[in-house]
Parts: sequence; structure tokens; C-alpha cells
Amino acid sequence: MLAVELSLESQKLSSQMVQWEEALEKSREVLFAEVCNFTGLKSKYLKNKWRKMNEDERRGLVLGFFAEWSYHFHPSYVKSVMEMVDEYLGENNEFLDNLVSVSRDDFFTDLRKLMGFSRNSENERFLL
Repeated sequence: MLAVELSLESQKLSSQMVQWEEALEKSREVLFAEVCNFTGLKSKYLKNKWRKMNEDERRGLVLGFFAEWSYHFHPSYVKSVMEMVDEYLGENNEFLDNLVSVSRDDFFTDLRKLMGFSRNSENERFLL
């Protein structure tokens, strides 16, 4: 009986880990799409540009993005954004350039809903 319980718990943890990894991957995709929107570049062009940029150039781009993006959403650190873009690009994932354009307000409204915050929530300003 203990072996069965351990097996079930292991399966549950494994499933949760897969879900967490999928959510993290989707977050990277969304972030990269937002950086593409900010720069006005399609993903393949931003990928090439990012790889050619030095650390200071990357930081400058991310700081500009961060300043605009933080008006709607407050990520913890600029470094986190840089790392997520690096991780996303490092996995050689192909991001569709033909995504339907969504206004920033619609995007962040949907993101707030996904995270469990209503539009009028007092906690909205404390998202991250």
C-alpha cells in the first residue's frame, strides 16, 4: 500500500512539474512576443539582433522595454527579463511571427484574469 501511495505521489509531483515547465515556457513566449512588439521586429530578426548584441546593448534594450512594459506589469528585475529572453532563445524554439496582434490593454487584462486578479483589484499594482 505504501508503494502505491508513493507511486501516486510521484506521478502527481511529476505532473505538477510538467505543468510548471509548460507555464514557464509559455511565459517566455509571451515575454519574447512583447519584446518583439516593443522593438517592432519579427521574432527571427530579434533573435539575430539579440545574439549579436553585447551585454550593455541587451541591457539598454531591456531597460527601454522594461520602462514601457512596467506601466502595465511589474516584473521583479530587469535581469529576469534578460534571462528569460536568453533562455527562450537558447532552446531554439520557433515563435510564430504571424501571431494575431492584440492591444496591450487586452493582453494585460487577459494576463490579470489568468493570474486571478480582477481589473478593479486593489492588489493589481502588486502583481510581481
